[in-house]
Amino acid sequence: MITNIQTLPAGLPIRRACARVLDAVIGLLLILGIMWLFSTLTVASQADGDLTGLGLIFITAGPILYLAYEVPLVACTGQTLGKWLLGVRVCRLDGRRLGWGRSLLRCLLPAALVFAPPPPFWLLLPYLWALVARDHRGLHDRLAGSAVTPAVPMKRGLPAG
Repeated sequence: MITNIQTLPAGLPIRRACARVLDAVIGLLLILGIMWLFSTLTVASQADGDLTGLGLIFITAGPILYLAYEVPLVACTGQTLGKWLLGVRVCRLDGRRLGWGRSLLRCLLPAALVFAPPPPFWLLLPYLWALVARDHRGLHDRLAGSAVTPAVPMKRGLPAG
């Protein structure tokens, strides 16, 4: 249970940012795979090789894949692959699991900002807020009533027997 969000370790913002970068790379690889598949099918079916639809796929697939990747993982486990590798998790302010509704709400803000001009700045705003806020909670965390905390260590060893 989180009793004081301001006592989080000093390294948490860096681990959180690195986890986001890892998750972004995973998402980019998924989008590139979809674009490659689409371009292969399009080139095979069209003689002129017009690939104007790839930009549309990139813009629309990004937010959809982000939601499909992030929402279920955070709702069920509190961690994406990047968060798991870096040892952080997302939870409610009282330490409980976020759940589906709050997880979706937390992810909708960054997904919606893809369509706000100019995208590079707006996409970073929720995360930049986490760097300057005293409690290191981003705008999307405030919206959902969540926090990124160190992951609870797993118990190791054999069960007593």
